[in-house]
Amino acid sequence: AIPLAVLCPELSLRLLEPIAKKAAFLRTAIRELGLGQRLTVDSRRADAVAPATFDVALSRATLPPPQWLAVASNLVRPGGRVFLLASVSADWSAPPPALSVTGQWAYADGRRWLVELVRAPA
Repeated sequence: AIPLAVLCPELSLRLLEPIAKKAAFLRTAIRELGLGQRLTVDSRRADAVAPATFDVALSRATLPPPQWLAVASNLVRPGGRVFLLASVSADWSAPPPALSVTGQWAYADGRRWLVELVRAPA
């Protein structure tokens, strides 16, 4: 999320990191880069956050795709988007019923995928 915040100064982001040592590192990096007005670190697991809290959910290597999509579908508001970063062999063909695939792009010479899903409006 830190590179995303650097590249997109209009974004406000909340990072979820339950491991204290990693959360401390993220807080230090955010402070040193002067991003504290737009980035916060929440030391909770994603499944401990109130449902339908975010406009967008993105995770990198947190959970296998089916588990991430199940968690993410609860994190985003109706109409919100979920992004999945996955290897070419990962199965995202059966997302939870609340999510539908709206785009998919190959990168890294076709070895990885970025998949965009949207949560059904209320």
